[in-house]
Amino acid sequence: MNLKRKIIFYCLAVVLLPLIFFLTSCTRCSPDEEMHFRVNEELLGLAYADSLLAIEMHIPRDWIDITEDIRMMVEENFKGSEDIYEQGLIFKKGYGDLQEVVFMLIFDFEYRRIDFDKDRAILTFFSDFSETTEVFKQGTYTHNEIRFFQLTSREKDMINIKILGYGNEERVFAIDYFIPEIKYKDYIETIESSIGSISRI
Repeated sequence: MNLKRKIIFYCLAVVLLPLIFFLTSCTRCSPDEEMHFRVNEELLGLAYADSLLAIEMHIPRDWIDITEDIRMMVEENFKGSEDIYEQGLIFKKGYGDLQEVVFMLIFDFEYRRIDFDKDRAILTFFSDFSETTEVFKQGTYTHNEIRFFQLTSREKDMINIKILGYGNEERVFAIDYFIPEIKYKDYIETIESSIGSISRI
């Protein structure tokens, strides 16, 4: 392998390996296996806490509360799509950077609309969601004593990382991260740090 090919191979490895790890890591875990996230606090900013959902976390640095703008963007972006799977979600909060078109949404997931068993409700939700979008990976794991369900998908050149978990016995939270596919590698560490900051209140 000549020097030029070695350099190209190295550059591709640096860019792609973190992406491959993040997209596939949750599928290597059993539901009871602890997932360890690399949390870079320099990439995190505002703290968000929700007493009803019983969780707290840190928002990516410089992402601001732009709930109404994000709501309008999401509605326009998915206008006309069959979002039957959204029926169990109550929108609570949105943060992002509209110039970068990256944002996150926080929901109270009303699982009882689907099934009184939380696990079955989440898996049904994921199954319905998978019928309308391209799913990369899906898996479960524990982190900070919370059981997480994670699904990573792509639709209309946007990557969506969907996280559902139990804040307490009565509530299920849902967090969506949306990142343009062409910018995804720039936000891998930021998103991983944000997810890693989620804990129970």
